[in-house]
Amino acid sequence: MKFRAVFHLGPAVTGALALLLLPQAAPAWGTATHVYLAKRLGHQLGNANLQEMYGATLPDFPMLMFGSPYQEFLYRKTHYDFMQMVQQAPLGYPRATAYGFASHNETWGADYSAHILTLGGTGGYIVQKIPPLAAALLPGVSALLTNRGIDDPQLAAQLSTTLADTALEAAVDLRISRNQFPEVGLEMMLASALRGAYVPSLVVSAFAKDLAVKASISEAQAAAILVAAEAQNRQYVATYGAALSQANRADLVAGLIAQLAVQAVPGLGSPEAADLIGLIRSSLASADNFIRYDYARQIEATLERTGKELLKHWIFTSLMP
Repeated sequence: MKFRAVFHLGPAVTGALALLLLPQAAPAWGTATHVYLAKRLGHQLGNANLQEMYGATLPDFPMLMFGSPYQEFLYRKTHYDFMQMVQQAPLGYPRATAYGFASHNETWGADYSAHILTLGGTGGYIVQKIPPLAAALLPGVSALLTNRGIDDPQLAAQLSTTLADTALEAAVDLRISRNQFPEVGLEMMLASALRGAYVPSLVVSAFAKDLAVKASISEAQAAAILVAAEAQNRQYVATYGAALSQANRADLVAGLIAQLAVQAVPGLGSPEAADLIGLIRSSLASADNFIRYDYARQIEATLERTGKELLKHWIFTSLMP
């Protein structure tokens, strides 16, 4: 799930949040899951690993470009033309960032197992679980909309599907934050705080030219767009990490989803509304029941496959110890 924790941090943070309930290019692993995968695949300790973990979050930066006509274009670039980042990264910490970036990709990387190939079959781990969870959530979503005078079955179906995707990604992130990687929230905050100063220029080197051609703008204008998007991503990693570092992380996530739902769907009312919070909490609980018995096996299979593919494609991390 891709979202930001609010913690009353003000409009600078909340304005960068509305990723959650917007239509996404494809169901994926959540940010904390990508960070965990990078932790395991890379150096595992030290600044190089922090750069790998931050790099693993970067391919989703286009999803923060709310309302941008270039969002889908850049999403496809970061998930399918990821080698442009690797090729631009010199040895050292920049290569560590690019290694994490490459681990995320949808062609054969971590997102491949979420979208396309799941353990023991096809269809993608998250993709397979969305329809039954969405069907279970539909009555509650429909009732919520009806209570607010919104009679729109198509909207209810769309929101049920998006909420199912969101809840599943969040459920895996929350499980990982409790079981496999309790330090993930702290590590995300550190990865954001210590992300290399070279990262914006690396993103620009990889994608500005293509964006300039697509948008019929100058490379300088394209660079400014990319730098701003990377800055939003950096903030998002820190604030989401802050949420996952709290004992009441599930409640914080539910409250955040409620705030974003209100932003995404005019007419839902207050994010503190009891029925909205109740629906989201039950959605997270239902999603947890869908993933709790097999997510760990899927994550291990994803780690094994992605690690082999990185070697197969001659993508190596920083040479620093």
